Amino acid sequence: MKKMRILAASLMVIGLAVVSNQAVAQKADKDKAMNSATKVDKFTAGKTLGANDVGFLNMVAETKMDKSRGKEAPKDVMMGSKKYSVGDKLTADDVSTINKAVAEYSKKHKDNVSKDEKKSRGSDTCYYYCYYDAYGNYVCYWYCY
Repeated sequence: MKKMRILAASLMVIGLAVVSNQAVAQKADKDKAMNSATKVDKFTAGKTLGANDVGFLNMVAETKMDKSRGKEAPKDVMMGSKKYSVGDKLTADDVSTINKAVAEYSKKHKDNVSKDEKKSRGSDTCYYYCYYDAYGNYVCYWYCY
């Protein structure tokens, strides 16, 4: 009976060690991702979309997470009824749609949106938008609006 208690206690200690090790590793991944976050410039009329912009919009649009998310930059993304692709020029209507989508994403994912007061400039409010991709990598975008 005493051996069983010792065995059970040992297994619990080992389990706690594994869980705490994973938590520390995830925190390190998050810090590393935030330090090397991909910067996305403000969406304005006339802006030409780049790969980083489309990657950010892919996250905001909450497209299906598949094996390519996070490893290969998406080339296009559907938002509402419109498809946005790398190289597209934005109109005022596009900017309005995108800004609404970013605001909705922020409301739904407050736990994944981290404000950094130190990096906010002037009237811009800046956030890290982060998620875990299908590979378990923590991916961050830095966006000011």
